Amino acid sequence: KSAFIDKYRINHILNEKVTNFVAVNLGFLMCDGHIKKDLGQIHYFFNQRNDAELFKNDFLSIFDKERLSLKYRAYCFQVGICNKNLANLFNSLGVPVGNKVYQPFLIPNWIYNGNLNIKKDFLSTIYGNEGSKPQDNRWRIQFVLSKTKEYVPNLLEFLNQIRAMLSHFGIKTTHIQLRKQKRRAFSGRFYIKGKEDLTKFYKQIGFLYASEKQEVLESLILKRNI
Repeated sequence: KSAFIDKYRINHILNEKVTNFVAVNLGFLMCDGHIKKDLGQIHYFFNQRNDAELFKNDFLSIFDKERLSLKYRAYCFQVGICNKNLANLFNSLGVPVGNKVYQPFLIPNWIYNGNLNIKKDFLSTIYGNEGSKPQDNRWRIQFVLSKTKEYVPNLLEFLNQIRAMLSHFGIKTTHIQLRKQKRRAFSGRFYIKGKEDLTKFYKQIGFLYASEKQEVLESLILKRNI
């Protein structure tokens, strides 16, 4: 039972466009986004104002009864919403609250085993958050996340879920590299490498709400085709 679902009615929530956007939110909140421990606030972070504005407009086109803020703070643009019912819903769908480095979580089955559109929207969101833009014309995109030592097995399982989802689109990835960080947790990373797989990523996934990364990738792909 969810008060947020009651507000919009279950038929609205189960609409494919709405379900896909919920998957986008989960992707965000498992990476660069944040639900406060008391469930009082949800935050999404962006490097570019146009991406923050696009996300805010997309959110309000799906959930038009909400009020969202957009502020520039700590060198990034933040979209925020104070809604405990929504935070509770996202938490019940698998998003942890508070600091994600200190707790385990996995991609929910309805996304991991979902249709290609849900997979695509989730992947393009998490890559917009945690994927690197190709540097110095190198044909590679890095994906990296961190966990404390006790949750390293969970970190590896989560990263392998992402790799398996990418393989559904015919995109190959490297093995995961695990590194100890100074005075911090362990980081796990893997790469999409080479022209063929980056081109597949560009055509099928891309970086959602991260226009600066998408522009660098596009310029690399288009340069190759000149």
